[in-house]
Amino acid sequence: MAILTDPRGRFRLEADVARDLLDAPWGRHLANELVGSESEPAIEKLASDRRWMKSTLEITRELEKRGRTDIHPTCIEGWMRLQYGVPDHLDPETFAEEVEIGIACHDDDPAASERLARSEGLIG
Repeated sequence: MAILTDPRGRFRLEADVARDLLDAPWGRHLANELVGSESEPAIEKLASDRRWMKSTLEITRELEKRGRTDIHPTCIEGWMRLQYGVPDHLDPETFAEEVEIGIACHDDDPAASERLARSEGLIG
């Protein structure tokens, strides 16, 4: 655990390394084990000092509300970034609408969603 954290107990992974860790199924398991909780709280704790994770966490919550946990949140964020750059500034209603649009885009072409997320640097 000490290797992963700074003296204050915060995870000290670079953004790309943290992304890769959270994208891997074993990484989520490791994060859950270290934090001692389920996926969303673990991601929230890991993201507490990582502004780049804010949108991903919010998209994850929106996908869970809709029962669409089969879609990786970065695939939705890729579509949102095409329109807004970084979607952190969107009001909750617009954010939810954009998640719906992202879901429709993903359902139309999942491979394009993954390519877009990769091109935005959201997944490795």
